[in-house]
Amino acid sequence: MKYLNFQNKYNMELTQELFKSLKGKANGIFDGNRVSTYLEVGVREGNTFKTRTPLITKHAVALDCWDLYEKDSQNDMSRERTEAFKQYENLVNFYINDPKIEIIRSFSNNPVYINRVLDNYFDVIFIDGDHSYEGVKEDLNNWWNKCNTLFCGHDYMLQETVWNGVRCGVKEAVDEFVEEHKSEIKQFRVYSESHNPTWFIWKN
Repeated sequence: MKYLNFQNKYNMELTQELFKSLKGKANGIFDGNRVSTYLEVGVREGNTFKTRTPLITKHAVALDCWDLYEKDSQNDMSRERTEAFKQYENLVNFYINDPKIEIIRSFSNNPVYINRVLDNYFDVIFIDGDHSYEGVKEDLNNWWNKCNTLFCGHDYMLQETVWNGVRCGVKEAVDEFVEEHKSEIKQFRVYSESHNPTWFIWKN
């Protein structure tokens, strides 16, 4: 496992079905229901990340600021810094012997990491970090070009939702982004059979 130290959502079955939907990609990077490269922005204790990494064949990245949060929207679960750092430590220890896993303790808008990632590198990117409108829109804009097929994320809330005093702006930001990039999008879908719906964008 590689990790850098800068300053329960879906089960395995659903994830497998999601990855199976990518099976027909022409360039052959997908093998059955498995994916080569995966990035998750906003990881916390790693529940979602842990369900997906068994299906990643080459490189899976967990990116989260954990205890470095600077504003309430980066800490929507109101974690104490010691608790957040413990989540990071536990995830590092969980993957300590897995060479395909990279854990990055940093903000998702950190240009050091963004600029080191090649465009179209990740097969799947899952956005679940700062849930404010501004935070989501920034993540969408920063990571869109780094994804080659499936761009998705969590908490597309259909009703007004406030966490830790911050209004969830995921739906507003994603809807706006989809409209702005509609010429680059093959399909946009929302899985709403959940208290915290997930949005999916398949790129052209």
